[in-house]
Amino acid sequence: EGLGAIPWAPGRRLQHMRGHVHVFYRHDEGIPDRAWNNRCLIARSDGSQCIGWPIRKHNTTHIDNPDATVEFNVDIIWASPVLAVVAPWIIEELDPPDA
Repeated sequence: EGLGAIPWAPGRRLQHMRGHVHVFYRHDEGIPDRAWNNRCLIARSDGSQCIGWPIRKHNTTHIDNPDATVEFNVDIIWASPVLAVVAPWIIEELDPPDA
């Protein structure tokens, strides 16, 4: 209860992780304190989403992304720390066979 998951299609140097699933805690808190400086699912004010590390410095908010880019002065409206990253072969093992 309260968990969510999204498939992840990383770019650049993390291509070998294609198909992995990020598990996160679903909430309506906006940006909880535990989200800052931790890998999170992030929603920006423009409606777009990403996986990254929300960073708050000098009254501005940045997103450090796994593809080695940093987005400066981003308006983040929601973030939830990633609890686990599950490999696709584990997901396949969890899928029950057709009866």
